[in-house]
Amino acid sequence: MKKIIIFGCLLCLFASCGKSDESEDEHDKSETVLIKRLYDVKLPSYKGYSTYVLRVEDGRNLYLVRWKLGVDLHEGDKIDIEISPYCACEIRKVNGVDFERPEETDGAEAKTSRGLIASDPIETDIIDLFSMEFIQTIPLLPIPCYCIEDEHGELLVVSKSKVSAELKVGDRIVYNVYTLYPNDVLMLKKLRD
Repeated sequence: MKKIIIFGCLLCLFASCGKSDESEDEHDKSETVLIKRLYDVKLPSYKGYSTYVLRVEDGRNLYLVRWKLGVDLHEGDKIDIEISPYCACEIRKVNGVDFERPEETDGAEAKTSRGLIASDPIETDIIDLFSMEFIQTIPLLPIPCYCIEDEHGELLVVSKSKVSAELKVGDRIVYNVYTLYPNDVLMLKKLRD
């Protein structure tokens, strides 16, 4: 009886391994996209690495962390991408280059935590607004965020959990950021519609 149970468990194990290989193959499909809009932002979860947020021709908003890219991207570029299986907005490969997270080095957290000085309040109008998910912390779970283009063409990223009012294009807001990460909003308040 024990042999039958063990044999059954092994069959289930092999069957589940086969299914996970199929799901990996689904995520390994690359696609070619045209970059319509491109923002270069700095977020604290990526240890100071610059992050591209891009809108592609089919209207999707995606992001990639630039530590292995080796070249600059521009609006109008066509690139081959693969999307991460963990977050539908995160690009895991560009033109065949894999963007796994960099090795954490000793003292990296201490270096980035120095200089975390909050800015003075900044007022601006919302010129463009869209939602995205970013993987920002361990565990690698996508966090729903607003991406706000301000009147100066800068892109601000704020977790939806930090915003109590409904935002829309044309709203006047006041916010502050860490001076080291000028795109990551710490506090945001809507002033007027």
